[in-house]
Amino acid sequence: MRKSWMLVLVGMAALFLAGCGGGDSRLISTEWIDSDRTVDADLTLDLVKGGPPLLALASVNGHVLAGVTVDFGGTSVADTRGFLYFPLNRIPLGASIRYASVTIYLNQVTLRNSSLPTPFFLDLIDTNSFPPPVVSSDYNAPFAATRSFD
Repeated sequence: MRKSWMLVLVGMAALFLAGCGGGDSRLISTEWIDSDRTVDADLTLDLVKGGPPLLALASVNGHVLAGVTVDFGGTSVADTRGFLYFPLNRIPLGASIRYASVTIYLNQVTLRNSSLPTPFFLDLIDTNSFPPPVVSSDYNAPFAATRSFD
């Protein structure tokens, strides 16, 4: 009797582990894709002197800057836009992306007046129209999507 109960339990466990019914047979995988430091860069536009934006490569500086530089009188003197490139070639062609997220860590925030909200904008740029590497004209690249965080 004890052997038959064990066989029943083993049989039930085998059915449970094997699964019942059809269902979706597509493979679900998770990919963590870091930005490519050899492509990441920032562009700084001097709002006082004008001229083309200055390019700074993350591969040289070790960081990407973004933000507005304000003089002591409160006037904006420079606008810096950071560009992070996430190579999606690790995702198989024809794959369906069900969810994507971006996590950005800020190492330093300098505020002139901490009582004012400091917005942070995250813009998505179509890399098919503006492929790497980052060039000065990318400063005015149209955004595919924009998200603001206060």
